[in-house]
Amino acid sequence: MSWCLSCLQFLKYYKEVHLYTNEQGRSVLIDQLHLPYTEVLLVETEIQVPAGLWAYYKIHTYSLQRRPFIHVDGDVYI
Repeated sequence: MSWCLSCLQFLKYYKEVHLYTNEQGRSVLIDQLHLPYTEVLLVETEIQVPAGLWAYYKIHTYSLQRRPFIHVDGDVYI
């Protein structure tokens, strides 16, 4: 429910709210919960990292950005 609140609150203030996720995230957030992100981008990486390096995938996603952005997880509300 936290992801739902976060997404819906951001859509009140921003025209575009993009979701960068993998197949599992898309399955839950889009296919099951039907969250209305304006764009869903699948980010898959061939690199397997140890569980302790979970932030690697966030940093990888940051490197894909070409415009200023705000990064939020499902526990950020405005």
